[in-house]
Amino acid sequence: MGANIRSVGVGDLVQPGQDLLHRAPPPRPSPLKGEGAVNPTVASVLFTMVANEVRLRARRVSTLVIFFVTVWLAWSMVVDPAGGQSMIVSKGQRFLYNSEALALGSAVLVSFIAGIAGFYLARGRMREDVLHGVGGLLASTPVSNTLLVLARWAGAVVYLATLMGAVMLTMMVLQMVRGDGPVQPLVFLRTYALLLLPSLMFAASVAILCDAFAPLMGKLGDVLYFMLWVGQFGSMPSSLAKGVDAMPWLSVFDFSGLSAAVIGLQKQLGTTSFSFGGGSFNAALPVLTLGEWWTAEMVAMRLASMVLTMLPLVLAVLLFHRYSPDKVKAGAKKRVSLLAWANDRVRPITRVLVPLLALAARLPRWVGQTLADVVLVLMANPLATVALGVLWLAGIITTQAGLTGMAYIGVAIWGIVICDVAARDWQCGTGALTAVTPGGATRRHVRQLAVIWLLGVLYAAPVLTHWVVTAPFRAAVLTTAVFTLGALAHLLAQTTRNGRTFLALFLFGLYLSTQIKGVPWFDALGTHGFATAHTTTVYFVAGVVALIFGGGWNARISR
Repeated sequence: MGANIRSVGVGDLVQPGQDLLHRAPPPRPSPLKGEGAVNPTVASVLFTMVANEVRLRARRVSTLVIFFVTVWLAWSMVVDPAGGQSMIVSKGQRFLYNSEALALGSAVLVSFIAGIAGFYLARGRMREDVLHGVGGLLASTPVSNTLLVLARWAGAVVYLATLMGAVMLTMMVLQMVRGDGPVQPLVFLRTYALLLLPSLMFAASVAILCDAFAPLMGKLGDVLYFMLWVGQFGSMPSSLAKGVDAMPWLSVFDFSGLSAAVIGLQKQLGTTSFSFGGGSFNAALPVLTLGEWWTAEMVAMRLASMVLTMLPLVLAVLLFHRYSPDKVKAGAKKRVSLLAWANDRVRPITRVLVPLLALAARLPRWVGQTLADVVLVLMANPLATVALGVLWLAGIITTQAGLTGMAYIGVAIWGIVICDVAARDWQCGTGALTAVTPGGATRRHVRQLAVIWLLGVLYAAPVLTHWVVTAPFRAAVLTTAVFTLGALAHLLAQTTRNGRTFLALFLFGLYLSTQIKGVPWFDALGTHGFATAHTTTVYFVAGVVALIFGGGWNARISR
């Protein structure tokens, strides 16, 4: 028996969990050993990180909200021809609702919201890492900046593409309900991929760049992207309206795909007279059928656009803060931000508000607390406070013609300021602290709503004081808009725990309101004079419903 016993050397050591009676078998050679083979470790890490990104984004309440809003918009934007209007109209003739027409029309209309909503939905993951303390853990891992940024971008693109997939499936169902001809899934998939994917990729790239560069992590990045998004539609080549013989190479920078769609229809119809979104048609004229309109040149241009959307990622890798405390938090090294610099320059002006804090301390409890919160919000946003003063001065000398612009400016600044008022307790980790104060979470909930509405009245006051006398109905419409938008801002900030969901929808709706005239539903502020008692009542009811849901949500999380 002793002959079977041998000494145990270092080479016989086994790993924990292995069978002690058997040595571990030698590792099998990897099949990916050839030159040019992908490193299986990097590939597996990238896949795991991307899958985790998609799961974390998909589990948010904001995803559910955006999903239902997206499906509702997709269904409602395709008008029923039975009402005398059609989604695509050319010289009084409507197009048959086959797969080509529905895919093209819906993709063009969705591209307007996909570019801006995609950015705000893709933003915030790195900020969440900082708030939850995960950033320090990620910074200590051996994962490179390139791999981490690429994973965040890929996860955002997959997440946004999934939402666009919901729109595509909605269009297929709509074709079966009120469309014409058989459903062609490959036609939908090709059109959505070529038209919408570059827009989503660009939005995700800029979102990751803003999150990776500390000065753009806040609202400055949100505002700059909105200006960029609006600018790309204002800088469309004028040749689109005149007709072209070849695909202009400048359209490769049009990530929205609008120029590709317009040029494709121009070539097939031989005219520049057509419209998207809903136009009246003559039922006596023959119905047009949209056939194959993609060409090899157009496909190449859209693929080139996809490549260009990756350029912001290069900057993101080079500028990535990697959660360095002196860049993403207040520390020894003050971060450089144009918005912060401008706020610092005008911050001394907010000292005029200090006496209001003393007044708040003398007022009854709830009233004083509300006034103090209003003052604190204004003091935390010096530029917005200065803008409020400028609006009030302009309201004294402005004419009736200038009130429309003042209404848009005032409401826009107000929406940007209050979009995350109800989310700050969660973001700063003070929710439990406010819950144990007198009145608890319920009083805090009501006070936040009061702060939002009071700020809305302050920013709308220069216009309201004129309209109350000269146009009472328009004053009622603007007041209703402040009520409803405030309730929605509070509800979405509560349920999503961030202000970007409301900000994306708010800025998009505000942009549409400036562009679409003559439609009562898009005159929610009463600026164009087309709002009706019916539309105003519906918006008021929507605000009441938002209040009810917000109160229910607050009661649920307070238990």
